[in-house]
Amino acid sequence: MMRRIYCAIACSVFATIGVLSETTAQEITDAEDLVRQLDVDTQPEPEVRTRGIAVNVGSTDQGRASLNTIQFEYDSARLTQDSAGQLEELGKALAHERLVNESFVIEGHADAHGDAQYNKDLSLRRAMTVKNYLATQMGISEDRLQAIGMGEEKPRTDDPYDPENRRVDVVNTKAYR
Repeated sequence: MMRRIYCAIACSVFATIGVLSETTAQEITDAEDLVRQLDVDTQPEPEVRTRGIAVNVGSTDQGRASLNTIQFEYDSARLTQDSAGQLEELGKALAHERLVNESFVIEGHADAHGDAQYNKDLSLRRAMTVKNYLATQMGISEDRLQAIGMGEEKPRTDDPYDPENRRVDVVNTKAYR
């Protein structure tokens, strides 16, 4: 918790004076938060009672972590230096005892700038870069990771050109749909 507060304060100060890029100032999701997001077995499904009938209402985000803090150079699958911290936290989460036996899909997403097929290919290359980083730098078995490129198919916002649509989602295969 202290690390997150320190990072938020430091990133705010540095972003204000122009030392950090806009993406660096975004809060990095720590490993414990990622474990909670990606662990589908321990998340209770909320129950809604209607006239004596119980209905389970599962979260559509259960088992999914969306990481805008993993950034790439423009029109490239090369990671920015700002992404190292988030990838480290993701690697720690995937190595955590609650997730060590799970498999994950790494989805690369793109905004609508450029040709649809090009964006699909670029998003696949970006997902492969994340997979390779996790395997080579963090020691996560490649057998547990599958990379796919979604291109611009599943935008997060109504504006298909919004930079928020450029992201990496990590999904527990138990929750994959």
